[in-house]
Amino acid sequence: MVFILADCDQYFKKSLFFVGEIGGNDYNYPLLAFRSYKHAIDLVPSVINKIINVTSALIEEGAVTLVVPGNLPIGCSAVLLERFSDDIDGSMTQGIIPLNNIAKLHNAKLQEGLVTGK
Repeated sequence: MVFILADCDQYFKKSLFFVGEIGGNDYNYPLLAFRSYKHAIDLVPSVINKIINVTSALIEEGAVTLVVPGNLPIGCSAVLLERFSDDIDGSMTQGIIPLNNIAKLHNAKLQEGLVTGK
């Protein structure tokens, strides 16, 4: 079957695009490589910029329906709980709050970026 550009336009208009979940490994890798919380937080603008660029490019190509999910609270991840076990203060019910704050920041900046396009 041969597709022509007009066919692609029609497929883009009636397709559902999932952009993500992007960012999880971008934050997990340095954290598991014994980098600091700050190092992971410093990555947020770059990760968000990439997500916004991909989303914008899809829209420019004709995509109409997109799902752009945020990140899960990584402070509840078993591997990160083990890695940062010395940092756990008190109850385990909230996980490691600084790690969860990375996900909260990511999600807030993602929502802001999707609204503003920046």
